[in-house]
Amino acid sequence: MTIKRLAFEPVLVKHLETLGIDHRSVTSDLGFKKLDRQGRLYRLALFAKGATGDDLLGLRIGKKVPINAFGPLSYAVMSAPTPRHVLQTSIKYMRIFQSHPPNAATLSTGQSNVVFEYKHPIRLKGFTNFVPDLFFASNLQTLSQLGADLAEVRLELDYAPPDIAAYRAEIGIPVTFKASRNRLIMPQAAIDAPLSGTFSTYSRAHGRLAENVLASIASEEGLPDRVAEILSLARDQSLRASEVAAALNVSERSLRRRLSRMGWSFTALLAELRTELSRAYLLEMPVRDVAELLGYCDASTFRRAFRRWTGITPDSYLREALPDNSRRRQRAI
Repeated sequence: MTIKRLAFEPVLVKHLETLGIDHRSVTSDLGFKKLDRQGRLYRLALFAKGATGDDLLGLRIGKKVPINAFGPLSYAVMSAPTPRHVLQTSIKYMRIFQSHPPNAATLSTGQSNVVFEYKHPIRLKGFTNFVPDLFFASNLQTLSQLGADLAEVRLELDYAPPDIAAYRAEIGIPVTFKASRNRLIMPQAAIDAPLSGTFSTYSRAHGRLAENVLASIASEEGLPDRVAEILSLARDQSLRASEVAAALNVSERSLRRRLSRMGWSFTALLAELRTELSRAYLLEMPVRDVAELLGYCDASTFRRAFRRWTGITPDSYLREALPDNSRRRQRAI
């Protein structure tokens, strides 16, 4: 299963349509369709901010996403026996919402409170609070829908919105602004209180479904690296797409389609790999040897390719990389 868009995207689209705002200049654009799931949401959010001027858009969208909007992952959350398990599940599958870094969100336990911290928030240029607001609002919405006690829950943010009163009214819990961290603080008794989950009996099955989704995402997102690895192991990096596809046990058509969904092409990957390798090789061996290693018939053809990739000639690259004239002359031969 490949997740092409986050559950927030259709909710944001519907929100714009409710306001009478035409989003097709963005959503119908070919470039938008080629973006990954996070890139699509961010692009649409920036458009929505410009169209509405709404600083609280992240909160509004996060609160509107129903708990069943996340497919198999929804069942894993709905099967959670306590709020602690809900937040642990959210952290476990954080990669779907935010690819990097792996520890973007954490859950820690103190003497009387449990802290759910967004340690590495995404800050969109021009709309810095959108992603953190979306993150906390959607998690609070999930907890609320599952019947968690939020009476003593509070939020700390390292930023402050233009309209603090409106923010507090929208989020519905006490908020401290311009704090040192971005975190949700819950009493330990509340976070470990049982939830009346309808699906708790099936929690293991739902957990397996969610694991399958995460595994497929990891496989899909690692595809460019796997292609690059196969190419780099070839003696001259001249493998055809069909040969790489065979090594991956997929058809060439499937390989090209999956790469395209991620904004890549086989040709672009090959060019990037050759660029990286050529830069490294040029520091260690003459140009003619680099050309042979990379599968070029002669040094002149390689020189033209290197200039096409980097905008400079191998000689210019060596002048910048090797200040020592004697070493530079030796490598340029």
